[in-house]
Amino acid sequence: MEEELSPIQTFILPEPVAGPSGGTSPDSYLRAKDSLATQALTVSSTLPDELRGIFQQLKLNIASAVHVKGAFLPEESNCTPSGFLDEACDPVGWVPANVATTLARALEIFPCAYHCENAGKLFVHLVPVEGDAKNAVKSRKMMRGHTDGVALPFPEESCGYSDIAPSPDLVILVGLRNLDAVTTNLAPLSVIMKKLSAETIRVLQEPIFDIRPQTSFQMSANFELSGKPIILRTSNDGYLIRFSHSNVVAMEGGLAANSAIDLLKRAIAESFVGVVVGPGDILFVNNRTALHGRSEIPRNARAKRWLLRTYGMYSDYSKLAVPGGDEFCLLPEKNGPTAIIAA
Repeated sequence: MEEELSPIQTFILPEPVAGPSGGTSPDSYLRAKDSLATQALTVSSTLPDELRGIFQQLKLNIASAVHVKGAFLPEESNCTPSGFLDEACDPVGWVPANVATTLARALEIFPCAYHCENAGKLFVHLVPVEGDAKNAVKSRKMMRGHTDGVALPFPEESCGYSDIAPSPDLVILVGLRNLDAVTTNLAPLSVIMKKLSAETIRVLQEPIFDIRPQTSFQMSANFELSGKPIILRTSNDGYLIRFSHSNVVAMEGGLAANSAIDLLKRAIAESFVGVVVGPGDILFVNNRTALHGRSEIPRNARAKRWLLRTYGMYSDYSKLAVPGGDEFCLLPEKNGPTAIIAA
């Protein structure tokens, strides 16, 4: 009997990935196409076939995540960012970020950002915030499972807007510090669906749900992704999911639709697998077939957990970049108008 593939794959690289030399910022490195292409080609020639096979499973939506260990040599630092966009700490993360970019391009993945999310920064810091303010408490508490860019369409999905890129194929997490082994929690769709009845899955595939942008996506107030399914069946009989506990509601379907959402939330909570993203690790999360969250971060942690995050696409969406900006910074613009396609 053939062994079933684990939805979360782990691979230990025999040696770290070679990134660019010198103090090149991640945004500048991605702009330097020739330099990046040369470095990525060199790295590509050294990647084990087994790792390529695993990433092919990820691209085909068979795997839900790939945890690459030993991708780079972490650097000890007393610097700790104060939030998502603390540029004072950026140089400490430049090498790990550039290694992640190099590895992504070696695997034919396009790193990207969204103009409306965290000022369009290619990499942002994921750190707990000090104090008792609402955002500080939120940065430390357990995070329920979600997919990123939940209100953006799936690739090639009609959504009624002409100036909007699809949600990311991948969420890429780069480990800089994690002394308390706080887990990134993943709920693979393949596991979730085994906990749902056929009728619940059917309801979740109905185009009866309204999806609002997550708070980090500062989109136009008139934006609305309405009449969409939560779970989508693909042409090759696979399944995709988009979900956020606070941003998806049933627009119709009554009790059955609301019950399906509640049952999905329960199935997600029962499907989590904890992954410790340690220093030197890069975690590639399939944003179509896995929900990701986080365990609570201890307030008295020995040192602040620190990850970098970027997004990845399997296709080049530079045609949907913000006009006059970087090719990797995709539409929609922050709080800008969203052009509606004429009926």
